[in-house]
Amino acid sequence: MQSAGGDLATTPPISPVYYKVRVTVESDSQEELYKAYNKLLSVLEQDCLINFDKNPLENAHDKLMELVKKQNKDILKDAVGIMEHCCQNYRPAEVCVYFDGSLESTVTLHLYYALLSKLFCSTKIQAMNVKDTKPSQQLTKYIQETCDRYNLDICTFHCPVEEGITALVTKNQTIKVIIQGHRSSNQKTCEKIVETDSGSFQLLLVNPITNWQEVDILDFIHSLYLPYCSLYD
Repeated sequence: MQSAGGDLATTPPISPVYYKVRVTVESDSQEELYKAYNKLLSVLEQDCLINFDKNPLENAHDKLMELVKKQNKDILKDAVGIMEHCCQNYRPAEVCVYFDGSLESTVTLHLYYALLSKLFCSTKIQAMNVKDTKPSQQLTKYIQETCDRYNLDICTFHCPVEEGITALVTKNQTIKVIIQGHRSSNQKTCEKIVETDSGSFQLLLVNPITNWQEVDILDFIHSLYLPYCSLYD
């Protein structure tokens, strides 16, 4: 399709959870390109357009800080503060992120990744999950894609979460912190940092989003255009 000296092309969505159609404007002339682009904007309804970020992990720290400033939410500021403490006081080898593909674990993983990326350009992130039932193909695919995307070194245990944590720390005694995406139903009694001492090991369980509501989880994910499992659409 041609318009105002530029060629318009539509393609299927890369991320159908965020948009339905992607429109590409091309031209040999930069001037004509701008004309075609502005013409397109003038005929489309503004509420149907999004400024989609196809590389949400690129400059992740800067984008997170911009979101914190823009939203000015205490719960987000608190979560970032807790994660910054983990990044500044514990080496990546001492921290493990619980990731099971849920929306909550997607949020905590990205928070940790974004803040860690400021201190380390490229490093493996220790992760764990547990499987007490066979996950769906969609969830399995998303977890694998996320492991590749975030450079995760993930350990999987076929048992309840508590037993999995014990098995992890027994296997890797370097782990001192486990970051979880646990949310509490009781906002008054929820704890964001819990110290455990089983006698054989000491561990810090960190729950940075324990007082978040579902709307806060979705808002964070959508604001940064983070990939997530389509099961939650």
